[in-house]
Amino acid sequence: MRDERPAQTSVNPIQEVSGAAAASLLTGLSVDEYFVRTDTGGASVLLTDGLGSTVALTNAAQAVQTQYTYEPFGATGTTGGASSSPFQFTGRENDGLAGLYYYRARYYHPQLQRFISQDPVGVQDGDNLYAYVGGNPLVRVDPFGLSWEYSQSSGMVIHVDDESGTKTAEGWGYAGLGKGSTTRRCSTSGIWDRFPKGRIRLGRSGIIPSSCAIDE
Repeated sequence: MRDERPAQTSVNPIQEVSGAAAASLLTGLSVDEYFVRTDTGGASVLLTDGLGSTVALTNAAQAVQTQYTYEPFGATGTTGGASSSPFQFTGRENDGLAGLYYYRARYYHPQLQRFISQDPVGVQDGDNLYAYVGGNPLVRVDPFGLSWEYSQSSGMVIHVDDESGTKTAEGWGYAGLGKGSTTRRCSTSGIWDRFPKGRIRLGRSGIIPSSCAIDE
């Protein structure tokens, strides 16, 4: 069972149900941010990297139970004890059968380094409708299988052209990790020191004046 409520509440599942078995999830405010998964075997803490990929599971005694390694495009290796947790590459769900990852709108094949169906939104991210994150999986994620974005933990700030949809990197800001403070020109917006974690919009239609800039 997946919790697919609107963005203002949560898009993260809060419980997994498979037949009579169930597992509960303690999640964060960000998309695909998971802290603890509890099933009949007990609680497991998910340790993640900058892309949100689970790199290890620990038990209540903080002992590592399972470790995951990933190739750049998400081919996954597992060592240690077996776990029923599906949350692995970029925090998405491994189907546990064909090794496909569920990205909400469509499935991704890490061995082929592409989605297995076309992008439902068309050519917004380029002419290749099967491409994964524009060929740059080291700092980009695509949690909904629709349009890539920079990982929040990378701290990258991007500009999206309203007409063409073209994305360009504009600098670095606070996004959960790192320094990245705003300039004093942003003081009129009521935002001091750091941007809030998540996606924000710069410019006339956004919450931050167009005069704002990001300190490198």
